[in-house]
Amino acid sequence: MGQVTNAHLNMHADAHWVVCMVETADIIWLGEEGMIKFPKADVVYAGNPAGAMSCVAAASSSIRRPSPSRRQTA
Repeated sequence: MGQVTNAHLNMHADAHWVVCMVETADIIWLGEEGMIKFPKADVVYAGNPAGAMSCVAAASSSIRRPSPSRRQTA
């Protein structure tokens, strides 16, 4: 997963959030902290903040992370 910041999120109860899947190679980093743009994305959720957070949490838990390498001792 990428880096996450909430600096620009609308936390109001009536906010409309969109969760998208974006190819890492398509991400264009902007000068402002945490801001990106991309030419295309697959929308996987659109709705309230709680639903968006649940969507992101579910996706995050399904990502297989590499296990840390174990140091060999002599």
